[in-house]
Amino acid sequence: MPPKTPPKPIAAEALPYHWYLFFGILEPLSVLAGAVYAILLPERYNHELIPPAFFPASTLQNSLRQAGVLTDATRMALGQLGSCYLLIMLNSALMFYALRRYVRDQQTLETLIRWLIVVLGVADWTHIGLTIALLPNGPPKRSGLVGMHKAGTLDKFVLLAQPGSWNSLLFGNILITFGLFCARVAWWTGIARGPVGHAKTA
Repeated sequence: MPPKTPPKPIAAEALPYHWYLFFGILEPLSVLAGAVYAILLPERYNHELIPPAFFPASTLQNSLRQAGVLTDATRMALGQLGSCYLLIMLNSALMFYALRRYVRDQQTLETLIRWLIVVLGVADWTHIGLTIALLPNGPPKRSGLVGMHKAGTLDKFVLLAQPGSWNSLLFGNILITFGLFCARVAWWTGIARGPVGHAKTA
């Protein structure tokens, strides 16, 4: 009788508990916090959305921001933003729960999670990209002794490179979102996903 070969791992576990805890519980809770902030505290959310360092000092927009004044359109937009956050929160929380509970085949489960991760990853980068693109370029820059020129895109990135220019909301919108994307990449590449079991061969 030929010697038996050692068992070989057949697949990485698609959704170990620690990854489910991250994607299905912790991330939805963080998104829920954003939804509550935007819906219940719209004036404060609006005030924090763009850090002072990025605002041209003399704009009407900045004056309204400092006064805590929200137009009806802005208030509606923030409410709708909160609604979108709730949708993302429910999508992640319920989908990851349902996938972990009801899909037993690991290959099928991994395929479904990959599609979900793609959707969330695209959302990560559109969120980061739009946040950066729509930030003002900053206050005017002095040119010579008395001249001033309008800040440009390069000035915006100079401000982004300075930690003192950030506030908590900008940090969340860019760096926390980027951290979530990195976690998705880590799952995708199989980090911290052990084998499901072993296949015995004669």
